Amino acid sequence: MKRKCLFIAAMLLICLGMTACGNKEQKVSCTMCNGSGQVKYYYGEGDNDYNMGPCTSCDEKGYHMVIPKGDSNGGKRVICGSCETYVDELITQKDAAGEDRTWCKDCWADYNEIMGL
Repeated sequence: MKRKCLFIAAMLLICLGMTACGNKEQKVSCTMCNGSGQVKYYYGEGDNDYNMGPCTSCDEKGYHMVIPKGDSNGGKRVICGSCETYVDELITQKDAAGEDRTWCKDCWADYNEIMGL
């Protein structure tokens, strides 16, 4: 009987752990195509030498489904599509290629460090 009770208690803990109050899957705009599902494919030397084509990062959907990290603070925080974390604000600015990107300040700091800016 004692073994049976321990087994049931263990199963309940496992079930509770699997359905714990965690972040649920959320839809976020693709940061590579800015939600359009299309990106520029450059073929020449000039800035205008490109064709639009499918974004392979999001399979042309324009979004990703993610389970965000952190706390939404009751829905007051937003999800950064780059690091998939709840943040206080998103910043939109141009990257080195002149494309608008919307990331959190930490992702911009990482990008700037990588780019040597």
